[in-house]
Amino acid sequence: MKKTTLIICFVATALVATISSCKKEGIPNVDTIPPNMTLQISGGGFNKTFVSTEDYSLGQLNMKPLTKYRFTLTISDTGGVKSLELRLPTLFSAMTVNGVPMVAERTTSTTKYYTINTPQDTSEYYKSYLMAGEFVTPDAANTSYALGLLALGRDFKPNLTSLSINLDISDIPVGGYGWVLF
Repeated sequence: MKKTTLIICFVATALVATISSCKKEGIPNVDTIPPNMTLQISGGGFNKTFVSTEDYSLGQLNMKPLTKYRFTLTISDTGGVKSLELRLPTLFSAMTVNGVPMVAERTTSTTKYYTINTPQDTSEYYKSYLMAGEFVTPDAANTSYALGLLALGRDFKPNLTSLSINLDISDIPVGGYGWVLF
């Protein structure tokens, strides 16, 4: 099962990486259609892809403590992508994030922000971005953490698209580990 999950993650990442470096020249198209965004998270025996067209407010992702999770975040828009931002809790450790194009990082006391931006006045722009990485969840012995993960993306209109996922990290989560509906 683990080997199959790793193979699926590798193939999905390779496919996204292939289409993610798609540059376009000229002026970005302006439309009223928001970009498409997907976030795949795997680790701790779990694998799920979240899409920006779905509402995840009625559930939460129960994550195992002290466990490594991998993610792949993609955004695409035929008219061009202006920005992509991923916000992760600073409680996660061993965070590594890479992207096409390059990712900028900044940190506050509670959140790490990973951002890819294209200037508004550019003559070369991307139709899609890819951000991938991994993190380790905190130790939840004698406690639990209710956290959130947020991804935001814009095109040149700017049309906004987002993914917001509630996270719970504990030793014995209600409903077990993985995606749980309330």
